Amino acid sequence: MRKVNGIYVTKCISFPRSGHHWLQSRLQKYFDGRLNYCEMYTQPEKVIDVCEITNLQKSHDFQLSEPIRDDIKYIVQTRTFEDAFISYYRLERLKYATQTEEKDPAENKPHVDVLSNDYIAFRSEAKAYYEKFLSKWVDRSLPNALIIEYEKLLMNPLGHFQSVISFICDEEIDLQRLEKSVL
Repeated sequence: MRKVNGIYVTKCISFPRSGHHWLQSRLQKYFDGRLNYCEMYTQPEKVIDVCEITNLQKSHDFQLSEPIRDDIKYIVQTRTFEDAFISYYRLERLKYATQTEEKDPAENKPHVDVLSNDYIAFRSEAKAYYEKFLSKWVDRSLPNALIIEYEKLLMNPLGHFQSVISFICDEEIDLQRLEKSVL
C-alpha cells in the first residue's frame, strides 16, 4: 500500500455527522503537517487518485458508488442512526433556515418537527442510505478498513485515536503528543 509522508493513503468514509471533522482535526494536530487532507466534495483536484501528496480523503459515499480497493486503507465512521440523523437533519435545515424560523430554545438550533412531511421524507431517505452504507462498509468486515463508532470514540478518545494512528502509520505512537492532540 502506498504511503505519503509515512502515512498510508486512506479514505475516511463516514455517515454524515459521525465525527469525521473531529477525527480529522485531531489527526492533523497529531501528525503536525504530515497529513495532507482532502474533502472530495470541495477539493476534487486533491483527491488521492489525482494528487499524489494527499494521504487522507473524506467521502460520505452518498451514491454508494465508491469502489472498494485493496491498495488503500479505509477508516469507516458510523454513529447510531437516530443521533446521526437528527444532527444531519438540523445541519441541512440550517442551510435553508430563515432568521424568523422557530428554534429550539435549549440548543439555539432549528426546531425539529418530527411530524412534518419534510422530516418524514428526509428521514426515510436517510434511513435507506444508512442501511445500505452499513451493508457496504461495515457488515463486510473489510481487511483494509478500521470501523470507528462515534459513541465509542467519545467514551475512549485516546484508545480509539491510538487505534487509528496505528492503522494508518507504522511508526511508534508518541503518547505525549497523542494526549496533547486529542484532549
